[in-house]
Amino acid sequence: MRAPISEGEMPSDQHVINGGHINGASTSANSSGLSSAAGTSSVGTEFGVDYVKMAGETIGITGLPDDCASQVASSTTYVFKEIVEQARKFAVHGRRKRLVADDIDDALASKGRPPQFGFSAKEGLPFRLIGSTGRDLFVTDDRDIDLAAIVNAPPTKVPLDATIRAHWLVIDGEQPAVPENPTPLLEEDPAVSSTAEGAEAIDFGPTILSQAGRAVRKTEQVQIKTMATHALSVEQQLFFKEITEAIMGSDDARRTEALHSLQTDAG
Repeated sequence: MRAPISEGEMPSDQHVINGGHINGASTSANSSGLSSAAGTSSVGTEFGVDYVKMAGETIGITGLPDDCASQVASSTTYVFKEIVEQARKFAVHGRRKRLVADDIDDALASKGRPPQFGFSAKEGLPFRLIGSTGRDLFVTDDRDIDLAAIVNAPPTKVPLDATIRAHWLVIDGEQPAVPENPTPLLEEDPAVSSTAEGAEAIDFGPTILSQAGRAVRKTEQVQIKTMATHALSVEQQLFFKEITEAIMGSDDARRTEALHSLQTDAG
């Protein structure tokens, strides 16, 4: 059993090769101790030689010797425990009981390692055990994708190419009336405006109707307005009928759909 390793300290029997911690004395894949922030606690979990060989086969490395796989397993275990322990400190600092992806990214950044992109799930992923291959493997449940639906789907429209076309802004001091130019403001005729201002300034005095209106009591001044009718098209009448039946009906799903249509549909 190795002596516990304090945080941020390399074991005495390890040396650095190409930026990774390689165990130069012990090649066993047994458990190693690692101290935590709360106290000295032994963590008896380590990556095995079989796992290293299987990981190497996934990237095209076959026939890896046991000694080399043991060295890689020891180095990976040391770095992995160091990152997890540092991430746990970030989780405690954030008053969380469970680790999230941001804690792992912060731990990697604090150790000078690049963060892992694309992992932002805050809840645990469901894993299931598959033992048909002779090894205990845990994989995530992936959603089945129907390739026939993707192949038979109509192709999307090709976007239009960006083009540049020149147009005249001003010709001999005048702006041409083309769609690219803004619409010019129409200037008001000064003769017409002066006539309107003069007519407003003339006071003809009180009229007979205004004098008669003052003599009538306020209770008798009742103004009757005619009822204004709003004509609805056939489509609007059909839409009103469907919405009324959906809201007044007993189908909750149809009522929810009708209320959502009234909330989001602009007409």
